[in-house]
Amino acid sequence: MIAAAVLVTACTSSNVDAVNDAADRKAGASEKSAQTGDSVRIISMRLDAPTPSAAFEVTNYEDEVYTYGITFEFLTQATEESEVAATVRRTIASVKPGQTVETTVTAPKAGDPDPVSEIRIADVTLVPQDRSASPARP
Repeated sequence: MIAAAVLVTACTSSNVDAVNDAADRKAGASEKSAQTGDSVRIISMRLDAPTPSAAFEVTNYEDEVYTYGITFEFLTQATEESEVAATVRRTIASVKPGQTVETTVTAPKAGDPDPVSEIRIADVTLVPQDRSASPARP
């Protein structure tokens, strides 16, 4: 019998209104903050930097150790609608119950002439540590 890792989808957030706050745009803010879910949230963004980035944190509210897979989308405002310029996947391994891990994600260096106008969390998956570390057995 082959053991399979169980993936639990959680905290998907593709509509973060606070990130698009008009007051921040008018003020020309280079850092923006927005909560994007219970276990994963973006806490600040640098959109005017040569390489746009976002600081985010992962908090494990579960009763066991989890590995988090997070997909970020870097969007441009080339037209009236935002377009995904790049997608970056980050893995945060071995987050213990009650632990919060803070780190950053940066846009890949691409030749897109339009500046990044938003960074959002597109998908979050959780894998229990005991299942992700177990080898498959025949």
